This record gives sequence, structure tokens and C-alpha cells, in this order.
Amino acid sequence: MYQGDLDDIEMYFMATVKEIKKGIGSHYAEQEAMSKKAAEKMF
Repeated sequence: MYQGDLDDIEMYFMATVKEIKKGIGSHYAEQEAMSKKAAEKMF
């Protein structure tokens, strides 16, 4: 393995992790909004 290859792998890995975190974050916000609406309907 060359240092350039390792740098590329690290860059792609970090970008992937960022995208996954974004996906989880937006999904979490949707879930929270839905549970808030459900709670409002109950009361």
C-alpha cells in the first residue's frame, strides 16, 4: 500500500460516514416530528 492509496481510502471512508450520519440525522428529525404529532393527537 502506498500513502496516496491510504489517503484516498481514508477520504472515501470519511465521506461515507458523513453521508450515513446525514441520513440518520434527517431520519431522526422525521421520527421526532411524527411522534410529536402523535402525542398532540392523544392529548
